[in-house]
Amino acid sequence: PPRCSRCALCRLGRRQPRHSAMRLCAPRLPRAVRSAATRAVAALSAPARSQRRPVCAAVCRTRVADLSKSGDADAVVRLTNLYATDPCGGRDGEPLADEHLQALVPAMRAHGHVFVVLAEDGSEAIGHATCVMSFSTFKVGPVLNVHDLHVVASHRKQGVGRLLLEAAMEEGRRRGATKATLEVLTHNAGAERLYRDLGFEFGMKFGERAL
Repeated sequence: PPRCSRCALCRLGRRQPRHSAMRLCAPRLPRAVRSAATRAVAALSAPARSQRRPVCAAVCRTRVADLSKSGDADAVVRLTNLYATDPCGGRDGEPLADEHLQALVPAMRAHGHVFVVLAEDGSEAIGHATCVMSFSTFKVGPVLNVHDLHVVASHRKQGVGRLLLEAAMEEGRRRGATKATLEVLTHNAGAERLYRDLGFEFGMKFGERAL
């Protein structure tokens, strides 16, 4: 029989790459088959997951915090303490001591090679990346170390972490960084997938001890 010009299934049969019409030929197919075919065509028409930008990532913005301003400083302290109490912070949920929180931003500013990227949804800071510029003897140049990367629980799995890391690397390039490094806890599989997706490779063990 002749194909219907508006039937999504017929359009698929004609091998058209994009399918805007979702109606199927009612007389030809049972309802269950029509529904299944419609879902299949919609899946073919939708962009790949890696190409879709989540709603939150599309509306939030990133910027380098101005640690001399009280609003940005307070946001960095709040987000750092949230990260410390998160299971991904590696501190078993223990918050930072009050004296530590009070000294945090002044110590960052005194260090001279620390910057923080904030992610904001409207006027609310919802994530941060605390970065330290170090040095590579092999590259003979600066290295960007992403020391903390954290997104508040209400805004996770929406692309904010990717935006933060991309913004941190862009700022690192602007500061002359030759490469970027970071660490990830062994049980944080989601973060590791993100890092690998952005080109990070994991082949070294990381050691730590108090001094």
